[in-house]
Amino acid sequence: MRNRLLITFLLLLLCAGAVTVALKSYDNVNNRLETAREIQTEREEALAVTSTPTPEPTEAPEPTATPEPADPAVPVLTLSAETIEIAAGTNFSVISPVTDITDDKDDRSYLFRRIRVSGDYSTQTPGQYTLQYTVTDSDGNQSVPKTLTLTVK
Repeated sequence: MRNRLLITFLLLLLCAGAVTVALKSYDNVNNRLETAREIQTEREEALAVTSTPTPEPTEAPEPTATPEPADPAVPVLTLSAETIEIAAGTNFSVISPVTDITDDKDDRSYLFRRIRVSGDYSTQTPGQYTLQYTVTDSDGNQSVPKTLTLTVK
């Protein structure tokens, strides 16, 4: 009888320890998720580009339309700007300049996962960097490349 009580007691202690470890692990995951949310918010705030007032031209230039591909099956990728300026040391998400992607077949979510960005850059080193964006749809059609100039000051 005494052995059964001892074994039962040890099993209860073991279960309590496992529950404690699981709760601490769950709390650690929640803390990491909250930290990740804070970092993402800071990144989004750092990327907010403030516009610099420019003098109005005497003649308004005609807006340049994005050339549509000859084949409507080719996906179309749109960037928010051709140039972005950030301060050295701030975070930069290469996907954030992409405002839209359209295709005759694939949805936006699928296409966002298929974006390819080529070009090297450093957010720590001041300079001007050229990044080229393309997207490939499920049929293998590739978009017309879009170029972004990233200026790190």
